[in-house]
Amino acid sequence: MDEKKLDLNLLPIFIEIYIHQSITKAGITLGLSTTAVSNALTKLKSHFGDPLFLREGLNLAPTKIAHELFSYLQDDVDKLVRNVNSFGKINNFSQISVHCSPYISTRLLADVSNIIWQKNPDCEIIHRSNFSDTKNNIQGVRLRMNDLFFDLKPNLSRSMINTAVLDDPLCLFCSKQHPRINQLLCGDVSHETFIAFETPDEKFNPQKFHIRKTFGERLTLLKSDSCFALLSIIEDSDKVGVLPKWLYGKFSQSFDVAMIDSSNQLPSASIYMIYNKSNGMSDIAESIVSHLSPTRIAAPVALKNVN
Repeated sequence: MDEKKLDLNLLPIFIEIYIHQSITKAGITLGLSTTAVSNALTKLKSHFGDPLFLREGLNLAPTKIAHELFSYLQDDVDKLVRNVNSFGKINNFSQISVHCSPYISTRLLADVSNIIWQKNPDCEIIHRSNFSDTKNNIQGVRLRMNDLFFDLKPNLSRSMINTAVLDDPLCLFCSKQHPRINQLLCGDVSHETFIAFETPDEKFNPQKFHIRKTFGERLTLLKSDSCFALLSIIEDSDKVGVLPKWLYGKFSQSFDVAMIDSSNQLPSASIYMIYNKSNGMSDIAESIVSHLSPTRIAAPVALKNVN
């Protein structure tokens, strides 16, 4: 390692490269040119005597030294945030960002917003639904103090608190005009192919494993975190969709779809609330959990016959 004093201005650049695994994306976030970010990384490599990042496809994979450096920086940032929060004990934020997909916003955002406004009627709530880059968004929340995430999977960072706030049972949907509608309503899905509700960046989760175990290769590759897109596809095709049961009670009058009474015991999709343990939002988070816990498991919806 170079004994010369490290330029601390390089560390925010390192953090953004680590989070985004890309020099270009780090530059966009920081408002710097790609050349400036590359030069900063070169200086960091020289200081630590390590490449820090190795090319892995389109991304930059952190080395062991880079992982350790990020971990140390994370601890220091968390300590700084705790100190800032304790100075003045901020209980009422003037602005809170709520990050969640379109489906989860339809499911929970009204309740979450009302709870926040009960705590602070003047709080400005910003809904962010850009979940195509969920991992990077949640990593970046460490550096801000007023963010809540709701997602279909927990975040494994030791800086984040994860609480399952709602379990949505999954079920099978099909078009009311499906060519085998009578067999489907009797639970016979042996000749069908399926499309599943999941976020595009998911690599593995228990629901996906169970669905693939149940339906095997008949599960198609189409996946989306937009339930409205999937409902539109289901009502105009012969595919069967695996979607949250709550949707049927909420939107069955808007889409020409039917819920199938299947003997397959599909899992529930858990919705997690995620926030930085140092951000001082535990009071709001506890209120959200307290409000949602009585209805944690969504009530079943009665099946309706197709005329």
